[in-house]
Amino acid sequence: MTFRNASFALILCLCLSGPLLLLVAQRGLDPALPSWLMTEDSTYLEGSKPEADIRGNLSLSSIASGTLQAELETEVGNYIPCKGIAQLTNARLQRTAIALSSDLFRWDAYPTFYGSKYVYVPKDDVLLGLPGKATPGEIKKLQAGLEAYNSFASRHGNLDIAMYCVMNSDYLVDSPSSQYKSNPMNYSTLNAELLEKLVGFRVIPANVPYEDYIEQWYATDHHWNIDGAYRAYCDIVEQSPEWGLPYSNSARGGGGLTIPDAQFRGSVSRSALYDKEKYDTFFDYEFVLPDYEVTIDGKPYDQSWLCQIDQAPQIIKNGNAYTNYYVKLYHANWGELVIRNPSSENDNSLLLIADSYSNCIDRLFASHFQTTYVFDARYNTETLDSYIESHPDITNVLFLMNPGSLLRDASLTALDKTE
Repeated sequence: MTFRNASFALILCLCLSGPLLLLVAQRGLDPALPSWLMTEDSTYLEGSKPEADIRGNLSLSSIASGTLQAELETEVGNYIPCKGIAQLTNARLQRTAIALSSDLFRWDAYPTFYGSKYVYVPKDDVLLGLPGKATPGEIKKLQAGLEAYNSFASRHGNLDIAMYCVMNSDYLVDSPSSQYKSNPMNYSTLNAELLEKLVGFRVIPANVPYEDYIEQWYATDHHWNIDGAYRAYCDIVEQSPEWGLPYSNSARGGGGLTIPDAQFRGSVSRSALYDKEKYDTFFDYEFVLPDYEVTIDGKPYDQSWLCQIDQAPQIIKNGNAYTNYYVKLYHANWGELVIRNPSSENDNSLLLIADSYSNCIDRLFASHFQTTYVFDARYNTETLDSYIESHPDITNVLFLMNPGSLLRDASLTALDKTE
């Protein structure tokens, strides 16, 4: 009896002291332990690691308000052993119960766990985001964005300015997930309240039917695959006749070139805690591109940095299961990427204001210009007015990003007028 009680007490003590032991191990010893035991996996799953401010709340008032206790809880939560496994297992158990209800009531889609912002569509084996609601507050955000973009265009009437707002799954008009929200914030609302009212822009239609979306976007990631990206590139170029013909590829019509052993689970799978049952495979087209001169945040780089998808099997093999492989295999997000094309037949320059959706095709846009400047407002604090003033060779501007990035604070700040 004494041995059993002692063993139970020891196990209970280890469980309760687990976060402290893990904190000491990670901060002091830096051991080579597996990611599932440490906090690495849970950090990937949550997208970030919450920072607790304990020292800043060491006061009686913080104790009385409960702030200090909340900060301590956050810090302890950061160091729970096997937290990632617990999150995934809990979601899987919930999903099993939800799936049984789905089979009974014949739902077209069901949440990946209780309270999830994502749904699984069994018929098509895809994950989709749930749309938000077009509340008066959200409409005001669209109106504020409209004012900022129109003001920018009015100050740069000498430039050809185009807009291509990339589809997100939660903005699909006809998807199975759209039926779960009344008055959804979808592409129709975005178009009516913002895109159709832009002045000084060539707005290139980007609405995609659900049936096309599931073929041209990854099933577990919010990004488009090369089919969807190349289609968008061709649409943009074909509606910009002065750019010339779309850059061709030898695999067009052949469905792309699959990269062997390049299976991955993307950002939607991670956020939906749906990483085990579904995966995607990277594929690309063969492009014979001009010889470019590449500069990233002011430093010269080899052209191969624009696309490393041929190294996908090795990169994925050596990476974490929840890594954002899209930005690793095409290229990372930088504040400024400059692609110079010495073989260009014109002296025009493009300012491509983009988020990560452009990563797989900015190499194609660069073939139409002498210089292509890729500006990501998330990592570049300069205003667009200032950037354009310091690059007088810019003749064309293309906004290419998803709705969230289009209205992001960083994007609207970049549009501010430079006094």
